[in-house]
Amino acid sequence: CADTWPAEAGPAQGVYIHGLFLEGARWDAGQGCLAESHDGSSTASMPTIWLDPAVESAMSHQPEQHYSCPWYSTSARRGANKYGQNHVQELLLAGGEREPEHWVLRGVALLSQLDA
Repeated sequence: CADTWPAEAGPAQGVYIHGLFLEGARWDAGQGCLAESHDGSSTASMPTIWLDPAVESAMSHQPEQHYSCPWYSTSARRGANKYGQNHVQELLLAGGEREPEHWVLRGVALLSQLDA
């Protein structure tokens, strides 16, 4: 993840995405991984993400501590919205010292928008 990017240019490969939210956790920019939510906060802004798609078989490795985080259009997390399916895709996020199951039990997900 990156906090800033040059607005006039994209990456040589992939795309930058921004404006996502984490529900059930926060992103620790200093450690570069998921972290427990701050008290009283169920959502947190996600920093800009460099999305560099790759064929899974071509990836050098998938560390055990990476969480396959579901990404949803809305917090409904089910069914469809007026644009189609609510589930967008899964993104691998570093889980820090926690096993992926920890984040599953927390219900951690990326959201494109928060409820109004």
